[in-house]
Amino acid sequence: MLPPAAGLRADHRLISFDPLLVEFDLASLEGRYTPLQDFYIRNHFETPAVSSHPSLSIEGEVESPAKLTYRDIASLPRHQAPAVLECAGDGIGEDVLASNGLWEGWRFDDVLRLARPLATARYVHLYGRDGYSRSVSIEQASQDGLLAMRLNGQPLLPAHGAPWRAVFLGWYGMDSVKWLARVVLASSPLPPVANTYLRVLRDPSGNVIRQPLPRVLVKSLIISPKPQSVLPIGQITLRGVAWSGKGTIKSVQASADGGASWRPAEIDSGGRYGWALWRASFHLTERGVVEFACRATDATGATQPIERDRSLLDGYTFNIVEHVRCVLV
Repeated sequence: MLPPAAGLRADHRLISFDPLLVEFDLASLEGRYTPLQDFYIRNHFETPAVSSHPSLSIEGEVESPAKLTYRDIASLPRHQAPAVLECAGDGIGEDVLASNGLWEGWRFDDVLRLARPLATARYVHLYGRDGYSRSVSIEQASQDGLLAMRLNGQPLLPAHGAPWRAVFLGWYGMDSVKWLARVVLASSPLPPVANTYLRVLRDPSGNVIRQPLPRVLVKSLIISPKPQSVLPIGQITLRGVAWSGKGTIKSVQASADGGASWRPAEIDSGGRYGWALWRASFHLTERGVVEFACRATDATGATQPIERDRSLLDGYTFNIVEHVRCVLV
C-alpha cells in the first residue's frame, strides 16, 4: 500500500515579479495536493487590485444579459473537483508550471444558464480584470468548466484570481482566466494572437499548420530521487506523480536502466483529473551512474512518447518520458 496522501507540504520558486511567474518545486511535495501558497502561478499581466464589489457580466448571444453578484451566484449548487492545472509551456523536471488542487465553485454551465444562452452561442469569450482574454467552445465551458472561488478548502488568493476564476478541468491553464469579470457568448472565437497557445506543426508536404492545443497530454514525473543524487546501493524507491486531461491514469511504469526494461509501479489514483501518486522499488547492487525513467498510460490508452514529435514547431505540450540520472555508491 502507498502511504496516505493527507499532508500538505511543498515549496516554490519565484521566476518573475512582473508578470508574476512562480514554479512549483515538485520534489518537495508531500501529500496529494499542492499547498495554496506553493501553487504555481503564470500570470500574463499585472495582478489587479482586489475588488470590494466583484461582479460577473454575461452578455452576447443570450436572452437575458446579466450582471451577477456573489449573492446571485451563491444560490447555485457548489461542486468540488480534484484536478491538475498545468501551463501549456510546462517542461520536464522538478520545477514545474503544474500543480494539483481541490477546486470548489459552481459549474460554468449553471452560471451561463442564468443568462439563458441562445442556440447561436458556440463560443465563450472570457475577460479577466487584468486585461487577459481567451475563447473556449461552449462544449468545453459546459462540460469541463468551473467558476472556482476556493482551492484546497481555502478562498483563492489574489495572485490566483480571487474572488473567482475560470477553471477548465483537463485543459491547459491558459484557458482558465483569472479575475473573471466579463463573459461574452458568441458565434465565433476570438482571433488568435500570433502563434500564442497554438499547436504549430509541419505536415509531410512542408506546410505549416496551426491548430488549437489539445487536452492535457498524459504525463508522469519523478519526485524522488532528485537528479544527480548520490544514493547507497541496495533498495531504491522511486516516487512520482502522473496525470492526463483525457482520463484516469491506468498505469505507470518505471525503469532503472534508462528505459531498456520496465516494471509496473504502484498507483494511488487521483481520479479523472487529479494526479496519481506512484511508487516503484529496485534492488540495485552495481555502483556507478544509474538512469531512472518513468512513463504513464491513461484510460484512453495514450502513453508518453520517448521523443517529441519532430513535426511540432511550437513550445507547448511537452510530455516525453522523463529521465533522471543518479550515482550509486
